[in-house]
Amino acid sequence: MGAGGWNSYNGREVLRFRRAMARILVIDDDPDILLIIEHALRRAGHHVVTSSDPTRVAALALEHHVDAAILDVVMPDMTGFDALKTLREQPRTGGLPILFLSARAQSEDRVRGLREGADDYMTKPFDVEELVLRIERLAGPRAAVSAAAAPSIHSANLQRALTERHITGQVYLGRYQALEIIGEGAAGMVFRGWDPRLRRPVALKTVILEKLVDDQDRAARISQLLQEGITAARLSHPNLVAVYDADADAEIAYVAMEFVEGTTLARLLKDRGALPSAQTILLGLGIARGLAAAHGHNIVHHDVKPGNVLLGRDGSIKIGDFGIAHLVQALVRADEKIFGTVGYLPPESLRGEGYDERGDLFALGAVLYECATGRRAFGGSTLALRIYQTIGHEVPPPRQLVPEVPAALDELVIELLRKDPAARIGTAAEVVERLTAMSDRSARWEGDLETAEDADGSASPKSNLYSFAEVSDALAQAGGGPR
Repeated sequence: MGAGGWNSYNGREVLRFRRAMARILVIDDDPDILLIIEHALRRAGHHVVTSSDPTRVAALALEHHVDAAILDVVMPDMTGFDALKTLREQPRTGGLPILFLSARAQSEDRVRGLREGADDYMTKPFDVEELVLRIERLAGPRAAVSAAAAPSIHSANLQRALTERHITGQVYLGRYQALEIIGEGAAGMVFRGWDPRLRRPVALKTVILEKLVDDQDRAARISQLLQEGITAARLSHPNLVAVYDADADAEIAYVAMEFVEGTTLARLLKDRGALPSAQTILLGLGIARGLAAAHGHNIVHHDVKPGNVLLGRDGSIKIGDFGIAHLVQALVRADEKIFGTVGYLPPESLRGEGYDERGDLFALGAVLYECATGRRAFGGSTLALRIYQTIGHEVPPPRQLVPEVPAALDELVIELLRKDPAARIGTAAEVVERLTAMSDRSARWEGDLETAEDADGSASPKSNLYSFAEVSDALAQAGGGPR
């Protein structure tokens, strides 16, 4: 697969990008030195094994299949020279690159270290950046060869690989460990993951790019659009899921983002049905504020729906998937396809007339309708019927189904769901203003999530890719004829 791809690396499935991650062993009797080196190497994307016991050097090198080692020279029980000799005497570690790191700075000490068989020698105190560069120079060739020589795994086999118990938790996207599948869409999967460098949970969303584009220039398109999408998605706002990182090769793109401990609005609605109007207003405020922040930077979401609204156990309300939705829609637009979820996609998008901020507002109207009534605004039993309803069917006002819905909320939802985008409310900021006027200023979202299962995507309609021909055929089947 060229510079990137799925490879089995030291017993793990690793998606490699650009530079192979190395496994570095560090032996030093000073715990502060160990901590500094470990932090620096992990920040550079490497796996680090540390120990203050030089007598275990060979065992650790073999156990962790390391690509290089950093050894202190003066240590109790065993000197660095003796540790080096131990490694050189074993066939499986005899060629391991070694960097000596020592307070002994005299010329004769450096000469002795190199003569004894070390590949490099640095003195303390040391420059951390220089140390990282030197050990990467030593470890890089071994790490690259190990990764390139291993058997390849195709992206289509990723889900199968993860569901096999013996390698669960051993699959990596870049430096991120994929622990379990928590959702699946038309273009990829979502994993609960772990960032070993920053020691925090993450959500990992993948896009299988071969499902979206097949032209010869797709690698260049993907690289450019990924950067645009992730730059756009890196908005700092309490109602948007934070995006941490992203990368891609010719087959797979992934986005690492904030992991929200809680559930989705889709799961909550499945468990509870219609929500009290006060909760609907607060949820709408959170979503509208997030959209207003994004639209203020000329960013649209393309796939606003209950499954992409995350409800944290800390009371947070966050919109997810900005980076992925932007990327996928940009990739498929030229191929005359629509990305999104029918039932939340606006009529103009289904007619092939494009998608802008007003499409997100239509989707918000559909979400609020579902919260207020417990029913999907366009919930036909077939794709054809949902498309037909979206384009040609006026939904009954929420108050007609649930009389307790306040008149102001009822009016807002109907305005958001108008078929003509020019007749809808103009901006998310205006939605925020109107919902704020309806809300209790002191109220906070405190939805009881104890009975709602964790987010797994099963309660939400899945995003999909639709060609304009499919939409036209669906309309014809529903009796609406081609539009």
